[in-house]
Amino acid sequence: MLWRTNPFQKNWAVFSSILFMVLLVWSVPRVSAKDWPEKPVELINPFGAGGAADVQARKLAEILSQDLGQPVVVRNVPGAGGAIAYNEV
Repeated sequence: MLWRTNPFQKNWAVFSSILFMVLLVWSVPRVSAKDWPEKPVELINPFGAGGAADVQARKLAEILSQDLGQPVVVRNVPGAGGAIAYNEV
């Protein structure tokens, strides 16, 4: 004889799982968000200084500085086809 589950039992299991997840989320204490960023932001550029990517990164940093209210510093990390810069991130 095959084991058959009652459809009510299956629905109850799904309902209780969802209810548990909702209660878990509600139980997490609310943390007031601080102003972000609190310190200067570093923008890592995987290309060398003086190229087109560097010029665009510096222009982007200028725009971000105005929007964020913090200085955005561009740091060029060339080499290994960008792998060193990706490792830094």
